[in-house]
Amino acid sequence: MAADATPAHPYIISDYERINYYTGISRNPPELLYRSDLLENPFPRPTGRFPHIPTKTANGVFNTPLNPVWSTVAPQICEFLKAQNIRYSSVMAARFATNGKGGRSTLGPIVIWIAVHPNATSAKNAHDASPEILALLRAHGVEGAVVEWYEGAVTRLWGGLAALARSKAREGAPSTMF
Repeated sequence: MAADATPAHPYIISDYERINYYTGISRNPPELLYRSDLLENPFPRPTGRFPHIPTKTANGVFNTPLNPVWSTVAPQICEFLKAQNIRYSSVMAARFATNGKGGRSTLGPIVIWIAVHPNATSAKNAHDASPEILALLRAHGVEGAVVEWYEGAVTRLWGGLAALARSKAREGAPSTMF
């Protein structure tokens, strides 16, 4: 399939989007596996002589209908994922600001950001699970949210953060980094 061809399935994203969707959130951003608003909100492909890939900034979810119900819906989402045999690493809530040309920034919707273990979940599985998660959110008064999936594993630091801080201190790094 050509890089900008229309996908044959509603859960297949282009390589371009998979690689560039989270540009800007870190030096090595994760690759997108699937997002529930894929068909309603196409990812723009830059054009022109000086194409610009929009960057994103991850933000907390503050003063939204999700805040008062997060302690209820988060465990329910986790239980649902377990029941579907989806091996997840983390379930977080975020809002992403997209930084466009000229410094304009647009704050996106509430995102339920799910990290799944590498090579353990397909885009089809994410596509099939997303409507249930969105229905759960709507049942608790959270409208217009999006579910985004990426592959990522949580790595336990040997010796914990204190050992890492001591190591960095020996290297002369400021302790305020932690």
